[in-house]
Amino acid sequence: MRSDAFLRPQALLDLEQIFIYLAENDLDAADRFLLSFENSVKLISGQPNVGAEASFENPQLQGIRTWPVKGHKKVLIFYFVANDRLDIVRVLHTARDIRGILEG
Repeated sequence: MRSDAFLRPQALLDLEQIFIYLAENDLDAADRFLLSFENSVKLISGQPNVGAEASFENPQLQGIRTWPVKGHKKVLIFYFVANDRLDIVRVLHTARDIRGILEG
């Protein structure tokens, strides 16, 4: 199954913030992170149900899945699969208050 990927504006902002954080110390590491993210999205696009389904109280988050960015297991991609489309909601580090961010 092949899915088109769509990044919501907040997911793009998450990526930008992670890139800037990494680039402050190592621009090459920031570039490698983006490449790893792109490769992870390609993998998910080919197998959208590969990620684990996450459980949240907010009914709007029912069915959301999560998958780590390859090589950055503490950075998670949160996404929905609908009508052959991958809808990337957020890209968050596990040190953050994920439940609070997503349910807020």
